[in-house]
Amino acid sequence: MKMTLEDTRAVLSPFAILFPLPTQANGDELVAIWHSLLKEFYRADVMLASRRLAAKLTRFPYPADLIQEMAGAPCVGVQAGTQSAALQSIDTRLTFIELQLKRQAAEVCACDEDAPVLSPKDA
Repeated sequence: MKMTLEDTRAVLSPFAILFPLPTQANGDELVAIWHSLLKEFYRADVMLASRRLAAKLTRFPYPADLIQEMAGAPCVGVQAGTQSAALQSIDTRLTFIELQLKRQAAEVCACDEDAPVLSPKDA
């Protein structure tokens, strides 16, 4: 079962008791932001990761903390393979984007062979 808004609230509640909330955070707004990031994950995976994080962290968690905790642990959700595949797909897309950026940067930095080369004394 995927995360619901109430599940997200249940994940954040213990952290709100253990640690001070971020100063700029409004409770309902905070839950809505977290839910928008966690709604595609399975409840069992998120709950397990949040319990592990509660034992590790000394501050209120960031969404990335929880997602990284899930990425580093075996998934227990009904369709656990789907999350692993999704994370691999994200890694693949990021690698592709990184290669595109490197290629574009190389093209921008490459000198046109027909263009005159200016020396410092020509400037």
